[in-house]
Amino acid sequence: MVPPERAALSGLDAKGPGQNTRVLCQFRSQLARRESTAVDVVLMGHSLIEGEGATAMAKRGNDRFRDIMRTRFPVAGVTGGYGYIPIRVASTTWSLSPYITTSGGTASSAYGFGIGSYFVNAAAAKVVLSTIACTAIDVIYIQGGGGTFSTKVDGVANGDSVATVGSPTKQKAYRVPG
Repeated sequence: MVPPERAALSGLDAKGPGQNTRVLCQFRSQLARRESTAVDVVLMGHSLIEGEGATAMAKRGNDRFRDIMRTRFPVAGVTGGYGYIPIRVASTTWSLSPYITTSGGTASSAYGFGIGSYFVNAAAAKVVLSTIACTAIDVIYIQGGGGTFSTKVDGVANGDSVATVGSPTKQKAYRVPG
């Protein structure tokens, strides 16, 4: 039984676990297996999570949470990556320019996480990630948009060509090889 004063702070019912017990149990189980399987955490919220008011990308709410989790639950031999880097942000206090440049295409808030989406909807339009060392990049794209896209790593084409046609229209993910 949870003491009433602790229950009030944790959001738990004083007589027992709250509604989130099953979800938290699954998360804790994944966290315990972090040595063999990655744990994905998605933080969605208001502008402070996305970084409005932060003075640097590393000071966004989701970056700080990531760093705390990596400190408290380390994985031997793994330093971790950048986490989620949007293609664009509404923040006026820091810039994505050290990480991402775009040419062609148009900004969009129709898809993506938060307002961080961009339509690369023209021939020769591109998104370039610079000075980012990583093991994988997941491209979130719209199925049903028509056309194809391809990727390069360090300027070398991967030989991939991903078709964006299909039905129904929905967001999909493509992991860049290499």
